[in-house]
Amino acid sequence: DRVNLSAQGFYRTPDLDNVDLSRNMKGRPFYYFTYGAAVSEIELDVLTGEWVALRTDIVMDVGQSLNPSLDVGQIEGAVVQGIGWCTMEEVVRGYGKNLAPSGSTPRHVWLTPGVTFTQGPSTY
Repeated sequence: DRVNLSAQGFYRTPDLDNVDLSRNMKGRPFYYFTYGAAVSEIELDVLTGEWVALRTDIVMDVGQSLNPSLDVGQIEGAVVQGIGWCTMEEVVRGYGKNLAPSGSTPRHVWLTPGVTFTQGPSTY
């Protein structure tokens, strides 16, 4: 006989709001917040647009860490994701009629107000 060695569990974070960004841009979508900053020194070829990251400094306040090694991995992964987001993806936001910031890109007719889409390398 075989024994099932897997298990499933679910957790519902208490006191979270369903935030509707198309209405009032308010709510509590997360149970807690962490704060951090990162700065990178890069070399940029102004003729081709090619760049190389020379170093990145990260400062992060995670409070009292339960597992520092896990936190470091999550933070480094977030920085790599942010670099990709800022250098390789086009972020397209669906603004309502009166929500678009002045000087922003033109509104997209097919996007629902309050929704953000990305068009990353996988869609090129």
